[in-house]
Amino acid sequence: MKHFGLLLFPLTVLLLAGSVEAAPPIQDEDGNDIELPKHDAKQTQCISKCQEPVAKCIGECEGNDRKCQLRCAQAMERCARKCGVRL
Repeated sequence: MKHFGLLLFPLTVLLLAGSVEAAPPIQDEDGNDIELPKHDAKQTQCISKCQEPVAKCIGECEGNDRKCQLRCAQAMERCARKCGVRL
């Protein structure tokens, strides 16, 4: 159970990365679109590149193999750190 947080983090990152790209533009009080800073957009793009290998890793885990899932979570964590995500 102590590794649950490690498994939850990659899933959260995957959901956030997907939701950032699919979200409508952010608007200020006057209704003008606000662009995300380039660093955030680059970070989101970097994280999205982590998704495919991690999803493949998780898909290769047999059944409810916690060790395999943990390895995949650690791979996502390493990739996210390379993208500049602070954990």
